[in-house]
Amino acid sequence: MKSNGNSTTFTVHDRLGAAIAPNTNSNVPTNLPQPPTTTTTTTTCSINLSTPNCQQIITTNTNIMPAGSLSSATAASSSVATSTSSNQHQDLVNLFECPVCFDYALPPILQCQSGHIVCSQCRQKLSSCPTCRGPLGNIRNLGMEKVADTILFPCKYQTNGCLLSLTHKHKLEHEDSCDFRPYMCPCPGASCKWQGSLENVMQHLWLAHKSITTLQGEDIVFLATDITLPGAVDWVMMQSCFGHHFMLVLEKQDQQFFAIVQLIGTRQQAEKFVYRLELNGNKRRLTWESTPKSIHEGIQQAILISDCLVFDGATALLFSENGNLAINIIMSKTFCRCSCFFKGNIYLEQVRSHVHYISDDRFREDYKNLISSENSLEQLLNAVHEEIRRRETHDADARKRKDQIKKEYQPLHSDLYTFQPKFLSENFKQLCSQPKFPSEYLKKLGNGIFSMPVFTNDFCTQFIEELKHFEASPMPKGRPNTMNNYGILLDELGFTSFIDELRNQYLNPLAQALYGEEYVGTTGLDSHKAFVVSYKIGQDVDLDYHYDNAEITFNVSLGDQFEGGDLYFGTMAKPHRTVFSNFTFVEHKPTIGVLHRAQHLHGSEPITSGERYNLIIWMRSSSKRSQLCPMCWQTPECLVPVDSDSYGDGMIK
Repeated sequence: MKSNGNSTTFTVHDRLGAAIAPNTNSNVPTNLPQPPTTTTTTTTCSINLSTPNCQQIITTNTNIMPAGSLSSATAASSSVATSTSSNQHQDLVNLFECPVCFDYALPPILQCQSGHIVCSQCRQKLSSCPTCRGPLGNIRNLGMEKVADTILFPCKYQTNGCLLSLTHKHKLEHEDSCDFRPYMCPCPGASCKWQGSLENVMQHLWLAHKSITTLQGEDIVFLATDITLPGAVDWVMMQSCFGHHFMLVLEKQDQQFFAIVQLIGTRQQAEKFVYRLELNGNKRRLTWESTPKSIHEGIQQAILISDCLVFDGATALLFSENGNLAINIIMSKTFCRCSCFFKGNIYLEQVRSHVHYISDDRFREDYKNLISSENSLEQLLNAVHEEIRRRETHDADARKRKDQIKKEYQPLHSDLYTFQPKFLSENFKQLCSQPKFPSEYLKKLGNGIFSMPVFTNDFCTQFIEELKHFEASPMPKGRPNTMNNYGILLDELGFTSFIDELRNQYLNPLAQALYGEEYVGTTGLDSHKAFVVSYKIGQDVDLDYHYDNAEITFNVSLGDQFEGGDLYFGTMAKPHRTVFSNFTFVEHKPTIGVLHRAQHLHGSEPITSGERYNLIIWMRSSSKRSQLCPMCWQTPECLVPVDSDSYGDGMIK
């Protein structure tokens, strides 16, 4: 970079940024021969049933026409035929309607002497035919049974919104678990017979079960009192977080305790969460982790097969105090990765470019322009294969590293791992408590780029000492990303709760005030990836032009002593296109944070001396990225769940 008065000149090498567009050259002939004319025969089945319940006759029509030559008149006729066929099918289904409950009589179908039918459920309660009042008898209607094998019956909860039609063999099985069936009261025991819609469940609990306590928050403690009471006993508590209500049930049966969590919601909603139950005390810990059950499923089957936290009375006494048992409940979302994580956006340091892998042949065709005297396509392809293998085992490897670090690493400054407001500058705390712009503590450096004081000098000094202490240890270390070879993943080191607190209490309100729902979504910034990158002569000295896998990025310069390394910002990223123009340069000083939109293309100039540490927090909004993955620019359709203590790519199914 050269500066002369008010003008700045910056030379950027001709390199690609976040993604390279595949080679779109194609030689598709336009003079392909047309397919030969063929004939298509359409036949409508004819059924003639002579029972009193089935007198309808459906005629047979056969039409022969050239394929692909449907005229407008014929199309209109086809539309009428389709409508007629649909009406005929519905008329046929209606013949199976039970005159008592208006559900359908399914095989085996019994009729009275006059041919009237009734469903098997109602038949058990009747002494005579509800239509003619004659004796019911035990006559099988084999004709109706054969017809029943050929048609689809609507779900009995069609009026509640279920659109499925099924064969009679699958209808009852589906209705037992249909998401549109009425919800039962989720309280344990059989005393409450209430049932109704999901929207009315909470109102019922508030009115009919007022003794149930509700606690707010993702991490709460449920206190079960008098656990030594004899006989079968239930304890119930509600937990409210993430915009949902969860019910913890603790059941005691024959000196066995069963603890489980269910969601006041559908099964699809329940799959988005993970809960952890913990018993702590007397230097012991008992933990259970699982996905909550939907109240549609209920909990009795889970208790029957011990799919919950199970412990006996003796174990309960080990963790109890004065006959009371405290259960810690931690609720979290089930985060996922987009499938593009494994083969998309792979950075090749040899050519300083990002690529996407589909197959070897496609790679050779799409990226043949990357060949140079220093490398060949096969060398690049080998590097791609190696990176794909690393990504396929990424989560398992990260779990092993994290477990080993937690077990064996001895921190230099252990107090840093618990977030404390004293680590922050007073100006930053005041800014985040009442976020607004303009502010004397907030500088606007460019379009959507802001800087502010963040940490105290003492914190930055101790934090760098801790990082260097970890770097010098024999502990396993993972790379922050494919563009940074040197740095530390803070979540693996044990700083997840620290970053959570910083993000939730300070950065999320600030980002919402500065960028609004367009960038932070309806859920806010509810996950992150946090790491520290280091730059040093002889190692990484700069960072290529790119954008981040996040919605909002927070970049704090920690120190040490260094020169150079200014940040530069270009335009907003676009799919498979990188523009080098209109750069904004930012001098990054220690303790100062830079907040910007993650899709804002940016890079870092080389440092010229010293060593530099930067804290990077990629903050993500599940409501935004679950609709559009910023790396493949598509709606995520194949989401891969990750461990419950990992945020993955911040997406939720």
